[in-house]
This record gives sequence, C-alpha cells and structure tokens, in this order.
Amino acid sequence: MKRWRNLRPGSGDLAVADPERSSLRGELKARIVAGVFLAAITIGAVLVGGFAFSAWVAIGAALVFSEWADMTGLSEREPMVKALALAVLAVTLALGATGFFMLGVILSGLGASLLSLPYTRAPALMHRWVGAGLIYAALPALALIWLRDGEGGMARVLWLLAVVWSTDIGGYVFGRWLGGPKMAPRLSPNKTWAGFVGSMVLPWRRGLRALFGRARLYSAADRRCGPCSCRRYG
Repeated sequence: MKRWRNLRPGSGDLAVADPERSSLRGELKARIVAGVFLAAITIGAVLVGGFAFSAWVAIGAALVFSEWADMTGLSEREPMVKALALAVLAVTLALGATGFFMLGVILSGLGASLLSLPYTRAPALMHRWVGAGLIYAALPALALIWLRDGEGGMARVLWLLAVVWSTDIGGYVFGRWLGGPKMAPRLSPNKTWAGFVGSMVLPWRRGLRALFGRARLYSAADRRCGPCSCRRYG
C-alpha cells in the first residue's frame, strides 16, 4: 500500500491513491458499523444469559461450521452431509444449554467420528475435514455456554470477549496501516508481523496482562492464520 506522505502533487500517484484511500475508509466504516452492531447483540446476550445466550452461541457455531464447509468444498459436493453435521451440532448445543455438557461433548466426538467415515464417493480427506469442522465449531460453543452458566460467568465471558476483540482490532489496525513483512505468506498472504504485534499489544495495554490471559492472547492470534491455511490447502 502506498504511503500518502510519499505522494507527489502533480504526479499520477494521487489518482491511484485517492480511490485506494476511499476504499480503505469505506471498508473500515463498514467494519466499524458491523462490529458495533454485533458487539451490542453479543453483550446483550451475555448479560441476559440463559436461552438467549445459548441461542446466540448456537447461531455463531452454525455460521462457523458453514464457513468451514464452504472452505473444504463440503457445501458443494456433500450438502446432505453438511446438513447432518449441522443437525448434530444443534443437538450438541441443545444438550449444553440444558446443562448436559458432557453428553454434548460425547455426542460431538461421536458425530465427528461417524461423519469422518468415507461412506460416500467423496475423497476420504473431505470426510476427515467434516469431523474436524464439527469439533472446531461445537467444543468452543459448548465451552462458552458452560463458562456463562458457572459462578461469575457473565464477567468471565465479557473478559474473554474483550481479549479476543482487542486481539482482532489490534491485528487489523497495525497490519492494515503499518504493513511490513508477511508473517506466514504460505498460510495467509495478508497477515503481517505488524498485525501480530498489534494483536498482542492492544490487549496488554488495556490491562489484560494476567499470566493466565497470555495463553488466550496467543491462541486468539494464532487462529488468524489457521482458517486461512485451510482455505489455501484444505
């Protein structure tokens, strides 16, 4: 991305840079509006708890698995398998919402194992991706529901959301506006070391320096590359 301070008046650079700058501003505005809207709903669900929170988490988990299915080609080649996996996910989270967390974990593992069997003509690797995607969507959702239902759950979930949101915001702002060397170009061409540092610095500056929080910060930053590698090599 061109740096505005290096543009010379009267040169052709301004004609190229102005549309690019407008595009960046438009993208940032759209991200802010969408982020504020979704954050308001999420915080409201956390404050209310109970069925409202479980339903919102279930919607998020379904979207996560749907994106996973799109990345791995499951949506196009095996739509019935995708529908079956979503049904298993729904039952799993329903068990979690009613307090049967261990049954939900067992069902998600059993469903992932069965869906991983190559019982159709699709490549065996695709079926393994189905099982992995079900676990990827179900277990974090179950963990969120379990955490919210526990003692002090509301504060814990809000703290966790603050860590993850700060990580994403710091990574986006530093990576977009500073640029610099790529962190893992083979896995995710757009991720930079500046973005990685930003995803560490912003949560820490907001007071989230507790030792048990650092592992979550690294985990939240690492997941920025994980799905991208699946898109490229899945």
